[in-house]
Amino acid sequence: DSLTLPGGEYYFTSVALNSGATLRVEGPTVMYVTGTFAVNSSGIMNTGQDPEDLVVMNSSTDDVQLSTSVNFYGVIYAPNAHVVNDSDVEFYGSIMADEVTLNSSIEFHYDESLGDVDYLDGLQIATGSGGGASSTLVR
Repeated sequence: DSLTLPGGEYYFTSVALNSGATLRVEGPTVMYVTGTFAVNSSGIMNTGQDPEDLVVMNSSTDDVQLSTSVNFYGVIYAPNAHVVNDSDVEFYGSIMADEVTLNSSIEFHYDESLGDVDYLDGLQIATGSGGGASSTLVR
């Protein structure tokens, strides 16, 4: 299935995209999520591919998951959660979380236009078994 949201603010108790489902955001969008946020074998399409145009604010302690062939352009702010990027994920933007795990064929591109990274002090970053994790600083 596919859903297109015009730019704006949206409130969800949970977001789960699986098996080819697509959520398309057009324009600056903030998603407030109070529970699970999981994108598996599907995508959130940020049509402008500008990480500043999609901000996911997660107030839950549930894991935030991006896995299996996901390209994500945006910001994930989940200060109480464990963010897991697993198996063929390309991430463009920034993540602020209690813990971040990168597993198997992950490409993480931090976008400098998103500001200072001082808030990442003390963040635990774990590269899981399977290797293949890499990061690139994008200017």
